[in-house]
Amino acid sequence: MALFKTTRGNSISYTVQGKGLPVLLLHGFGEDHTIFNQLAESIHQNASLIIPDIPGSGASELIDPTQPGIDHLASDFWELVASLSVTAPIVIIGHSMGGYIGLAMAEQKPGAIKALGLFHSTAYADSPEKVEARTKSIAFIKEHGPALFLKQTTPNLFSVGFTQNNASFITGFVEENSNFSSEALVYYYNSMINRPNRTAILKSADYPILMIIGKHDKAVPYVDGLEQSYLAKETHVLILENTAHMGMFEEPQKVITFVKTFLQNIEIQG
Repeated sequence: MALFKTTRGNSISYTVQGKGLPVLLLHGFGEDHTIFNQLAESIHQNASLIIPDIPGSGASELIDPTQPGIDHLASDFWELVASLSVTAPIVIIGHSMGGYIGLAMAEQKPGAIKALGLFHSTAYADSPEKVEARTKSIAFIKEHGPALFLKQTTPNLFSVGFTQNNASFITGFVEENSNFSSEALVYYYNSMINRPNRTAILKSADYPILMIIGKHDKAVPYVDGLEQSYLAKETHVLILENTAHMGMFEEPQKVITFVKTFLQNIEIQG
């Protein structure tokens, strides 16, 4: 992993794999770059993958938790891309909160986007009910700490069937991602609460949109994904029938095949 220091002063940990079409992979809340390991292994021969840890995750620093904002994170990643001398338009694929950052990046530099992927993510702003749930989660984290919070909530990101058949995997996944600070998780929640509706990005996109939707997703409801899949001029949709919010683990081969085909089509179109 390499380190890049942004103008805000925080260091972003990242890796670059492969060569070809530049693709930025952004993980979500309570995760780090390793959620893309299997996907990256399968597509890096045909793409130059930029895979960072979001500030506050993995080895990336969160230096000012009092200034939450998806837009700040988006600017950080544009700086990272520029530091790598990437001049061609890039593909951004973001999982969950990573998709929110990808949408903000597309808003900041629409001409620099080759394609945008929402991987169990949404362009909708938080509903009042979602804001209330996140606010309660913030209170829980502050009272009980991040480890207990992630232990209790992470299994809900997977479908019931997957959870029943893969209990040891989920336990290991929780343990691997238990080192978050309370400040980082609260920062993420406040950033998500404050983000605007960005469906206009989808409606105005002159580039392809990728959407991966879980039929049993509670974090980003299936119906929300379907509604948004009709907003853009060109949308490529994968519906995972047996998945909740973690398709890269629940149905990995379908995700790999879909993403690989999507990127190949972009290269063919030029």
